[in-house]
Amino acid sequence: MTAFHDVRFPVSLGFGATGGPERRNEIVTLTSGREKRNQRLAHARRRYDAGTGMRSLEDLQLLAAFFEARRGSLHAFRFRDPFDWSSAAPGQLPGVLDQQIGTGDGARTEF
Repeated sequence: MTAFHDVRFPVSLGFGATGGPERRNEIVTLTSGREKRNQRLAHARRRYDAGTGMRSLEDLQLLAAFFEARRGSLHAFRFRDPFDWSSAAPGQLPGVLDQQIGTGDGARTEF
């Protein structure tokens, strides 16, 4: 059984969700008063609250069915973030040089 289900969270519920990028950092204050900081993850994770998108009993039933199908937090799923949809910088058009996917050698066709 895979930990990822290739399904998208219902757009009708996700549209009103609040949230965004989140970083998990640790800050320890030493006896001297100085602080030691540790970054737990290399990249930010996104966290959303879909409760703000609930508008009706049908929405709640849809959310409950989706939750049960994923067995709670056992399986990950896709979530559409309306502000994170392009590989380009804000205001720019996507291009082939936005992200490096693989380095070709002129002969290899699978990476």
